[in-house]
Amino acid sequence: MGQIRFRFLKDSKQSERDPECTSEVHLHADCIITDRSALMVESGAVGVPVLYMSNADYQEPVTRAIQPLIDSYAHGTGARDMIDFVEQFLCGEDPRKTQREDAFRLCIPHFDGQCGRRIADDIAGSIYAETPEYGDRLARMETEMRQMNDRLNDLLREYTK
Repeated sequence: MGQIRFRFLKDSKQSERDPECTSEVHLHADCIITDRSALMVESGAVGVPVLYMSNADYQEPVTRAIQPLIDSYAHGTGARDMIDFVEQFLCGEDPRKTQREDAFRLCIPHFDGQCGRRIADDIAGSIYAETPEYGDRLARMETEMRQMNDRLNDLLREYTK
């Protein structure tokens, strides 16, 4: 049997102090066990099995926007659920993989690295519509923003090689 390594996030303040903490854990995780937090949504992005631990006596509210994603995860309330989840993972089983991937695409449809560009385009379009006299100036600024975004994407690709 392979070695299991655990890394625990003690509280949400830890991730604020150490930005590497959550992103590195996610990027290198083979499976994730989490409670109700932003990690639930982030966990869907890495494509690994996820166990959502909840209180057996209380159903915490979840927004409708991410409910299908949360429903696609394995659910547990105690130690036995965690043991079963890890054993299933160690056997190479991921029965919720397709459901989880479909739910992530449904809940996070624009997970393509272009959100900033879409936001800038939307803002620029609104400004064009409301103040046509600024059109030329905004067009130049938009071109500069696209060039900066392209350069940042190039740097990111170089960094992640």
